[in-house]
Amino acid sequence: MDLEPQPDENPEETQKWVESLAELIARQGKSRGRHVLGTLIEQAQRSGVITPFTANTPYVNTISAADQPLYPGDRDVERRIRAM
Repeated sequence: MDLEPQPDENPEETQKWVESLAELIARQGKSRGRHVLGTLIEQAQRSGVITPFTANTPYVNTISAADQPLYPGDRDVERRIRAM
C-alpha cells in the first residue's frame, strides 16, 4: 500500500482540475463542491484507488440550542471532580 505523495506527472492537468473545482464552488457553492468531491472519492475507491484515511468527520448538532435540555448535573461538583 503506497500512500507516499507522488510527484505530479502532469501539473497542467492537475491545475485544470483545481481551477474547475474552484469555479464549481464559486458558481454553485461549497455544498455542491463537497458533494462532487465525495462522489469522486467514492468512484476512486470503487476503482481501487487507495485514499487517505481520516477518522475526523464534520460534527453537526441536530438539536437547536433552544431545544437542548438543561445540563443534567451539578457543574460545581463536576468541576471539583475534574480538578482532582
